[in-house]
Amino acid sequence: FEGNLESDELSWEGLTLLEELVLSQNQFSGELPSTLGMLPLKTLDLSSNRFIGTIPLEWSAMSDTMRTLILDTNQLDGDLQVLGTESGGTSRLSTLLLHNNQFTGSIPESLFLGFDDLAPIIVDLGNNTFTGSIPDSFTLLSTRLEYFVLTQNEDIVGDVDVLCLEPNEQESSFNRTILVDCRLNCNCCTACCDNVNGTSSTVCDAHLTLNDEYNIRFALDVFRGSLGF
Repeated sequence: FEGNLESDELSWEGLTLLEELVLSQNQFSGELPSTLGMLPLKTLDLSSNRFIGTIPLEWSAMSDTMRTLILDTNQLDGDLQVLGTESGGTSRLSTLLLHNNQFTGSIPESLFLGFDDLAPIIVDLGNNTFTGSIPDSFTLLSTRLEYFVLTQNEDIVGDVDVLCLEPNEQESSFNRTILVDCRLNCNCCTACCDNVNGTSSTVCDAHLTLNDEYNIRFALDVFRGSLGF
């Protein structure tokens, strides 16, 4: 499928009961439809298309319902302020996949405040152009984060040591996979993998050590499959 989802010929306003919209792996283009912010969506997957522009401010209205937001592999840009709770943004997210875009600016301090208090957390911000340091609010995810990717953001600084649990805590926690650039501080990282997608990356996992690009890609594929993406 192809075309622009933000057109006069296509109306989203009447879909007041729509909770899941998956249009991934098509050739849709143009800007993200601002009118989607009027829908009670719990899952929105527009990945692997040709969308451009920023995340519409109107999407902050989905804060009471959105659980899964997947926008990876497009040509989106701008910052993530609209996803922060200070903008009235997402407050119940458990899955946020934004990799392979052109997002810029710092990661909002309020972004990690806007995740579900109980659900396991999945975050992939890899292969963008974020700058600055990892927000202090990142520590709020430490007990619930299952999967975190921040590779190929060359101007990000900081550490992820908050996710380095003590052995007795690791044994009782779920599996945890962390992919970050080697220059970030991560005392519990278990492997440094060269030439993963063209960059050196660190894989930190209490239960699984990945040693090459194939294994990392396999792990990502399996993880996506387990979620039904």
